[in-house]
Amino acid sequence: MSLGSLFDKIFEKNISGRIRNRFVQEGYKPITYSEPKDIFIAGYPKSGNTWVQNLLTGMLLGSASSTIPPKLVSELIPDVHAKNYYKRIFNTMHFKTHDLPMYHHKRVIHLIRDPRDVYVSYYHFLNMSGVEEVSFEAMLNGGKGLYKSTWMEHTKSWNNNPHDAQILTVRYEDLLVDPLRQMQNMAKFCDLELTDDLLTDIYRQNTIDSLRKKVSDQGWDYGKQYGKNSINFFRKGGSGNYKEELTKEQIQLINDRTEAMLKHYGYQF
Repeated sequence: MSLGSLFDKIFEKNISGRIRNRFVQEGYKPITYSEPKDIFIAGYPKSGNTWVQNLLTGMLLGSASSTIPPKLVSELIPDVHAKNYYKRIFNTMHFKTHDLPMYHHKRVIHLIRDPRDVYVSYYHFLNMSGVEEVSFEAMLNGGKGLYKSTWMEHTKSWNNNPHDAQILTVRYEDLLVDPLRQMQNMAKFCDLELTDDLLTDIYRQNTIDSLRKKVSDQGWDYGKQYGKNSINFFRKGGSGNYKEELTKEQIQLINDRTEAMLKHYGYQF
């Protein structure tokens, strides 16, 4: 190692140490810190995680306003993959994660979405957001661009619940067709007392279209990662789109790989 490289490493370490100490002094916690009462929104990518993050923000604030800034949303419900530190604003904090079950995940809202729609959405996300250009076959067969695990591995792991967490399962499709009941279930799980009218208003003010417009107008914390393409994070947001976008062979391949969990969660097989 050259003397210059050694100096850069020492300088970087000292600076990062000072930043870390400053955050601690200001009352911030490392993103790895949580308490048993905290709640994690845990779902495979493209399963409605950011949608539910926004819905829960409205529930926590008791506000149906569609103008709640995306950056405020990410402060109130931090994404464990996007932040190094966070501030405990509420007595019970809520986090967004794509991780597999961990020992500190004691209370969890587990999001499930039809894997065929997930993979279609994931494919378009990778290519439209500028994250990575990848063919559907390379993504599905080689795992290119996917986050750590397949849908089946992720879903089966959470279904097995290895750490005996308290889990509320919310299907993306049920949130589309029976939103009030799902909002009621989430409010109860989070110990929030909210009227049905307010829950309905929060849902109506946080459609995919409104979230897309909000990100377009105000940006969000992921702007540095996705740049001007952040708006492409939200696509159709519907259910069953895979029937029009995938070949019969592609659908059959996903069916074969996810059959057990498809049947377990009541998806058409």
